[in-house]
Amino acid sequence: MFYETSEQPLDSKFRLFIPKRIQEQLDRDADGSLVLYVTRGEDGCLYLLSERGYQASVGGLDTRAFTTREQRMKQRRMTKDTARVVLDASGRLLLGERQRRLIELEENEEGKVMVALVGVMNRVELWPLHKWREEEALLEEEGEEMVEVDRHGGAGA
Repeated sequence: MFYETSEQPLDSKFRLFIPKRIQEQLDRDADGSLVLYVTRGEDGCLYLLSERGYQASVGGLDTRAFTTREQRMKQRRMTKDTARVVLDASGRLLLGERQRRLIELEENEEGKVMVALVGVMNRVELWPLHKWREEEALLEEEGEEMVEVDRHGGAGA
């Protein structure tokens, strides 16, 4: 299970160090290298998934294969922008051009591109830091409302 949030810079070659707590949960390929899948996420982020996590996600879509146009669109959306990535010997992920285009990366005032890695159960979400700050603010606002609903026996109870 993935959890915690960390903020990190991308280097000039768009490489990102993957923290040990995440590396420890990744699968290795036949050469012993750590592998993860990078795919389009929801709300303006990318999903980083272990090989098992990606297979489970795609498998869930596959059980409903070919039923409706909406299901086929979900399958295409999940797979068309996916890259299988091998971490380098230093534990870095090279973020490809296609994946970079899917999210709004921006340089900060120091000229660095900062991202947030957010562990969310079976995946890690990679957010441009400025977008994560917006999402985090919404979580705080909506989180208070959800707690109130739970306390009063609403839908979340």
